[in-house]
Amino acid sequence: MNHDILQLMMIFERMTEMNERLYYSAPELFSWNTIILEKITNENGFFIILEETAFYPEGGGQPADTGFIAEAAVIDVIEMNDEILHKVDRLPETGIVECRVDADRRSDHTQHHTGQHLLSSVCIELYNAETVSFHLGQEYVAIDLNTPSLSEGQIEAIENRTNHYIQSNIPIKTYYLEENQLNTIPLRKIPKVTENIRIVEIQGLDYSACCGTHAASTGELGMLKILKTEKNKQFTRVYFVCGRRALTNYQQAHKTLRDISLHFSTGQDEVLERIQKLEKENKSLQKRAKEISEENAIFTARKLIQETTSSFIQECFSEKSLSEIQVIAKELVKDGSRIVLAGSLQEKKVLLMHSGNMDIHCGQLFKETLPLYEGKGGGGSNQAQASFNSTEELTSFMDHISVTLADHTIH
Repeated sequence: MNHDILQLMMIFERMTEMNERLYYSAPELFSWNTIILEKITNENGFFIILEETAFYPEGGGQPADTGFIAEAAVIDVIEMNDEILHKVDRLPETGIVECRVDADRRSDHTQHHTGQHLLSSVCIELYNAETVSFHLGQEYVAIDLNTPSLSEGQIEAIENRTNHYIQSNIPIKTYYLEENQLNTIPLRKIPKVTENIRIVEIQGLDYSACCGTHAASTGELGMLKILKTEKNKQFTRVYFVCGRRALTNYQQAHKTLRDISLHFSTGQDEVLERIQKLEKENKSLQKRAKEISEENAIFTARKLIQETTSSFIQECFSEKSLSEIQVIAKELVKDGSRIVLAGSLQEKKVLLMHSGNMDIHCGQLFKETLPLYEGKGGGGSNQAQASFNSTEELTSFMDHISVTLADHTIH
């Protein structure tokens, strides 16, 4: 018998036993053979409709599955008019195809979607904090709760209760109800749909209308870890991870802590104390370094005063920052008789300063001159500063300002 005919017969036989949407009827099925019913090409790309599919379409806050249909990569799955459209990067040549769902991606989504249901239920149970939104993505997973804040104690209590339920391995089941049957169960939230409503029940804990894929029991989540919370408008956003992501997060955190502990040759429980001690010592050293820098700046200013009789002082420093130059300039102009033009070659910045007793507007002068040297900056009447792309532009600018100021200074 022809191989393709035999395959077709096997597929039709299986179709009589399985639901068209295999992600519901056979959630552990990630590889299967089926028939392509339709191939579509339009301005949005290539699309395929399969006789049966285990590719989950985006919905209920859960992203779509990815994988392969024959050699074609599935890049999106969309539900439209009760049809499942598979967006692919190319159209397969054959009509009978092998399909493969990215099992790791699906398992991650399943763990986190079920984790969200359980976490949301616990937040209501403990603090009557209802979930108003849910985000499940590659970068982060989070829920928004209708409470302005959660204390550290409350977060710990939520995490502990959630993991207690995970360790209890509570059964989870799905079933369908009609609108007039919803009053028979304690739904967490009334759904918008009014017929063929799919219910996800965490036995005795949570009853939610949901179209997503879910674990068969809470134990399949492994664990749940709350990473952080933050204020989001009038709500509190709770970031969390489950299952494999939680393990990966722990492994990374443990490695970081271990490496820091080894670096400082201290026990892991003493790392924070060691870092706090180093921060205190560093602040003390920074304070002393600032004092020495200011003392050095004052010394430099007094030396410049001794070396010139002019009211205009121009100096370019190769190893001083602008902040150090500002201290020098303030010391130079404090008696009200000098104007200072100083440059930092290290930072490619220039400062012009006087005490306010001179008829020179520093900011206006810089505004008029800077475009000639591709400089950026500005300032007020008695102080202005600018930055340059090169030391050549900086020194040329300073020479220009020096000539301009010649008529305003007393030698």
